Amino acid sequence: MKATNGKILNLSQQYGDDVVRYVSQYGSTAGDVIERYGDDILTLAHKYGDDVIKYTTIYGEDGFRVIQKHGKDIVLLGSIYGDNVIKLSALYGDEVISYVSKYGTNGVKVIEKYGNNVIQMAKSHGDDVIKYVSMYGDDGLKLAGKGKAGLLVMRFLSPRVFAKCVKFIKYGLVASILLIFLTHPIAFLSGLISFLAWLFCTSPVLIIIILCFIAVFFLIKFLKNFKVFFRPFSLILRVLKRFV
Repeated sequence: MKATNGKILNLSQQYGDDVVRYVSQYGSTAGDVIERYGDDILTLAHKYGDDVIKYTTIYGEDGFRVIQKHGKDIVLLGSIYGDNVIKLSALYGDEVISYVSKYGTNGVKVIEKYGNNVIQMAKSHGDDVIKYVSMYGDDGLKLAGKGKAGLLVMRFLSPRVFAKCVKFIKYGLVASILLIFLTHPIAFLSGLISFLAWLFCTSPVLIIIILCFIAVFFLIKFLKNFKVFFRPFSLILRVLKRFV
């Protein structure tokens, strides 16, 4: 009673015994919140649980607005991944719910660390930005900044090879891809096969078969040209044999 300056009695008479429980659980701020939002917040608390009061006492107007808008989803995510989900959603918008639902704790950590920067990239280039930035940190963010091409590199390059080749990013995307090809040709080829399979929605095995046919075709063509190149030398040898 002292903690709420006597307001608890009036509030409990007006809104019921739940007021006493909320104030006991979350302190005097809960009384202030109930006094401010009245039946609106109590209705939300009855629908989505006591955490509604908790989050509103912590984040005030922003917390109330986010819960009012997203309801059970945001309350559930907050209970699983921490109170910051409410704060991040209030700061950066509705997309936060989607990213946290998809990537869980990693999504929360990435958004906490990189804020609006990573959110804007994800809006522009797709949700995968959150995934790869959570995997590769600052390097992932730099490569994501290159757009779709940067994301494709991270998608189809194994984490082990990426860790070795990340130093190439400073030379630009095209140069990085070329250097990866020169330094890790097998990994590059594997990534290329995966990319083509994804691009044409087909099996990697089929891509390998097609690439083998293409390789054989160019090899035969090269050997034909090779034969033409050495034909003059062959003629010279024949002439020399006649004189020997």
